[in-house]
Amino acid sequence: MTGSATLAEDIVQEVFVAFMGSLARFDVQSSLRAYLYGIARHLTLKRLQRERRLVWLDPAVDSAQHAVEARFAERLERRDDLRLLRRAIVALPPRYREVLVLCDLHKLSYDVAAASIGCPVGTVRSRLHRAREALATKVQRLMNAPTELSRSSEGLVI
Repeated sequence: MTGSATLAEDIVQEVFVAFMGSLARFDVQSSLRAYLYGIARHLTLKRLQRERRLVWLDPAVDSAQHAVEARFAERLERRDDLRLLRRAIVALPPRYREVLVLCDLHKLSYDVAAASIGCPVGTVRSRLHRAREALATKVQRLMNAPTELSRSSEGLVI
C-alpha cells in the first residue's frame, strides 16, 4: 500500500502498539487476522493522508530475490518488470489498491478482506475486479511509455 519497505515496517510496529493499546476492545470471537489488517489499513491511510499522498518507491526491495536468479539479463528484466508493476499498483486509487494488496498479494479471503476494510464481501469482489482491470491498463500504458520507466524512482505523487 505504501510503496516503501521502510514506511511499511514503521506501520507494522504502529499496528502492534495500537493492538496492545486496544486489547480490551478486541472481541475474541472475531478474527484476529481481520482485526490486525483493519488496524494496518487505518494506520496506512492515516499515514498516506498525513504525508500528502506522497508514496516512495524503494528500488532495492527485491535485491535479495535478484541475487538468487541465475542469469544477469533475466534479473534486469525482472527488476524492471517489478518496478513497473509497483508503479502501476501505487498509481491505483487507494480503495482499489487495498483490495488488490489484501486479496492478491496477501492471499486473504474475500471475507477476511471485507472484515478488515469494513465493507460487504460484494464490494471487495467488485473493487478487486475493477482494480485488476485498472492495473492491466496502467501496466500496458507504462510498458508503452519508455519515458515513464526512465523517471527517477524516488517517489510518485498520486
